[in-house]
Amino acid sequence: MAALIGFFGRQPKWLLMSLGLALVVAFGFFDYVTGSELAIDICYLAPVAIVTFFVGRWEGQLMSVLGAGAWFLADWMGGQFYSHPMVPVWNVLVRLGSFTLFSNILWSVRVTRERRDDLMHFLVHDLRSPLTNMLYGLEPLLDLAPDRLNEQDRDFVRATGVSCNRLLQLVETLLELARFENGKMPVNLAATDVRELVESSLRNVALWAERKSVVLAPNVAPTLNGVIADRLLASRILINLLANALQANRPGSTIMVNAAPAAGDMVAISVIDQGPGIPREWTGRVFSKFGQVEARKAGGAVGYGLGLTFCRYAVEAQGGRIELVSEVGKGTTVTFTLPAVKPL
Repeated sequence: MAALIGFFGRQPKWLLMSLGLALVVAFGFFDYVTGSELAIDICYLAPVAIVTFFVGRWEGQLMSVLGAGAWFLADWMGGQFYSHPMVPVWNVLVRLGSFTLFSNILWSVRVTRERRDDLMHFLVHDLRSPLTNMLYGLEPLLDLAPDRLNEQDRDFVRATGVSCNRLLQLVETLLELARFENGKMPVNLAATDVRELVESSLRNVALWAERKSVVLAPNVAPTLNGVIADRLLASRILINLLANALQANRPGSTIMVNAAPAAGDMVAISVIDQGPGIPREWTGRVFSKFGQVEARKAGGAVGYGLGLTFCRYAVEAQGGRIELVSEVGKGTTVTFTLPAVKPL
């Protein structure tokens, strides 16, 4: 459903109006041809819904009028027999009222959704500024002389910085998810070194892994020429996957990061953990926006936040795919692909 909403949301309004008109004509013709044999009443709500939600309130009202009119013409031209001449008028008024009510309800849903998204957008923006200032304030502390800040204090400052960075990444994820859904997320593709991408991502979570006593084990195939990717997005994907793995792994375990050539001139990058695993019934739903929430309510340990949803959007925007394979008690492997740099 989210993918369908995103698709319609990216289309120009004139195209959606044309689609609505075409559907009204098509349903009216089908209604005329079939007469009373097939009930297609509810089908007229499709163009009303599309135009109301993605174009505007008054355009949706117009589609309601056209839908009720097409229904009336189909009855009238089909020679339907009624016990009283006012019955068709009554029918068209009831249908028009139903379509109009449906359109108004749907418009209210859209307005509520937009207000919710605007509120979240403002809150996230307001969170980003103080978090950035906190990080700027923490960095100079690490440069203080040893007599002013001992090693234990430095570790505390580093841990605080890691936590602030994770929170800042969550804030950025919320903003970027909205951009992806609205088709407004810029993607700057360029040749990117896979080994450097993996190593920099591992450095980002190294302190967290050290504090949890988790070993990070990179394994990048030496034959790789690189990938065509957005350097920042690809790094965010890998850091999100590593964060999920660290959240799930027990002390003393190992997280592997493999990168190797894949079919179709692609490069596959995998994050393999030794965590508790995910129930099979949830593996296909963890990348949806609310799939993790539903799974956690049902008692499934499938990660935290919207990180996996962001990963799916970001991978697909770069021309790749992402999949998750897991088994309870045997860990989880998340693999995403990116286009390979072709050798000269």
